[in-house]
Amino acid sequence: ITIDRNALVAELINTLRQTLQQFERDGFAPFVNRWQSLDNFYNCPVKLIIGNQEIRGISSGINTNGALLLEQDGEYHAYSDGDISLRLAS
Repeated sequence: ITIDRNALVAELINTLRQTLQQFERDGFAPFVNRWQSLDNFYNCPVKLIIGNQEIRGISSGINTNGALLLEQDGEYHAYSDGDISLRLAS
């Protein structure tokens, strides 16, 4: 396919600008469903690394503030910081 780079960049900029305006107006909540549909870690066992601490659980998406939801022993906990690792070996 042939793509006009200028038209592509203009479309990306316009879409980004509209999305940022929506975010400023409505916060993160309107984006949660889209995020969930693209979440490759959803329902996967993960290790959350926060500094020297390792927290294991099942990735259960995000909340309306964008915090990671981890299911641990039937309870859900929200985390706003850290790195996710799929490597669960000790």
